[in-house]
Amino acid sequence: MPSSPELDEFERALVDQWSEIHKRSALVHLLMVALADSPKWSGELVSFIDDATGGEWSVDERSLYRALRRLEHSELVGHHKEATAGTGAKRKVFAITKSGRRVLEEYEATTLAYLDRITDPGRLGQARVSR
Repeated sequence: MPSSPELDEFERALVDQWSEIHKRSALVHLLMVALADSPKWSGELVSFIDDATGGEWSVDERSLYRALRRLEHSELVGHHKEATAGTGAKRKVFAITKSGRRVLEEYEATTLAYLDRITDPGRLGQARVSR
């Protein structure tokens, strides 16, 4: 993402901080959306995030598993172990739970509902901060 040369050090630090907070929240949402589609193992989740963000975001394994553990602890996601083709090694395949699907649907219908309004091209000019 290109950086604005107009920002001073303080402003850049704020934008970076907001970006990190947004990325953590969006990671959870992206994981839930990916798993609502179908069960996936970690490599498929990473690919989904890469595709969904147009390659703008990459997620490291540690952050991915931390988010998945939080979702499992909340009983929104579960996993089972599945043998991989060719090696027989077991890998975790994650799936959204019924509760997870209901929470995701409610979150998108309420908390994220504003996105449709501010990303509508006809309203974009109204939603921007004027300088």
